[in-house]
Amino acid sequence: MRRVHGFFLSISLAAAAALAQGCAPAEDEDGADDGAAAYTAADAACATSSPVGGESATEARARCLTEQANRLLDQQLAKNEDPRDRALAAFKGKLRVPAETGCFTEDIAGSALGIWQNDIDSERDVGMIAVQLKAAVEFLKYFYRDLDGYPNHLFQSVEICPNGQLGGDLALTGSRLRIGVRTGTFGRIGIHTATQIRDKWGAGEHLAGGLEALKGMRWTLLDPVGTPRTLLRTALRRIVSRLSERLGGLQGKPSATVRSELTKIVQDETSDVVGDEQKSLRQRALEKIASMTASQLTSLVKAWNAEITKADTSEGAEEGSVSMRDVLQRRDVKVNVTQRGLVNVQNYKQITVDTEFFLPRASFSRYVEAVEAKTDIAVEQHGLVNIQLNDVIDVKVQVLYGKAAQTGSLDKVLPL
Repeated sequence: MRRVHGFFLSISLAAAAALAQGCAPAEDEDGADDGAAAYTAADAACATSSPVGGESATEARARCLTEQANRLLDQQLAKNEDPRDRALAAFKGKLRVPAETGCFTEDIAGSALGIWQNDIDSERDVGMIAVQLKAAVEFLKYFYRDLDGYPNHLFQSVEICPNGQLGGDLALTGSRLRIGVRTGTFGRIGIHTATQIRDKWGAGEHLAGGLEALKGMRWTLLDPVGTPRTLLRTALRRIVSRLSERLGGLQGKPSATVRSELTKIVQDETSDVVGDEQKSLRQRALEKIASMTASQLTSLVKAWNAEITKADTSEGAEEGSVSMRDVLQRRDVKVNVTQRGLVNVQNYKQITVDTEFFLPRASFSRYVEAVEAKTDIAVEQHGLVNIQLNDVIDVKVQVLYGKAAQTGSLDKVLPL
């Protein structure tokens, strides 16, 4: 039986959620460290920072801590532990402790009462915020390692603020990810470890301001560093590498051999349900290949190989697959069904705007296939249960991503 690259929605998402819950460490009720994470004298060095140009004491210490964050990033980069850590360089100057409205401010009245605190008025405050910055660097390090080259569409800077100002421990505000340190009784700052920040991210605590609907199973699917996405990313890269090797192997061969083997590659690697009403993309490609000259064949092979290895191709296939799964796990999606039983979503407006921020290349979904999951996984066979045209899906659906990158890249380079 031929292996089909795909995910069963009902299994993979539930399993991922169970894994996410089962792996989370036991934590205090408030999820923050209010003092167990000892700070050093070096951590607290910014407590003696002198105000410059009319700064308040809080502003001076916040500026110094932001400079300290740059040094922490430099130290991690200097270790040269992993090539993916180079992405941390983009956060120099963008891992910040802001002294501004909505973050740390010179809150004299609150500080005097000792009940709440938005200012940075003690050595302990400075030391604990420095420890939080270290945890933020650790969080970023593993976040980018799990992205593994996939672009971070979600935030471009990280800020440390009092959680009372943010309304929570983690907030996504525009292009900023804000980590809220706890300011408990008498203003004692409590920090979140890198693991706790990652757990809060995985739980979707940062999803607010109209994004609450993405929490739960949908965020498990959309999270670019979650288990479903990282597994899908790895699988797609293997598929892309395999096709590139096959295309590269045609170099220098006689034109008759190239034509024959390229025909076989198109038959093996591309979808036969993607296309227009007249013919599929696969059929159109096969007809073109049959009539091409030797130089045209060579050009097509080179162009396809170049396109399949572009980062945009595998990223588009990933986002298209995720958006398709997001759509099909919800009901009321209208579909068309071919005679062979493959389900092909036509109403791409079902990919709603609430995911466009997370999946900017979701339009790649047109290259992703889906099948009704009650049938044999060998979807190449005939006899799959058909659904009436324009009916509503009310069955479990499997998304097949295994030919999306190949089909999408061929569509871009195939001559008209």
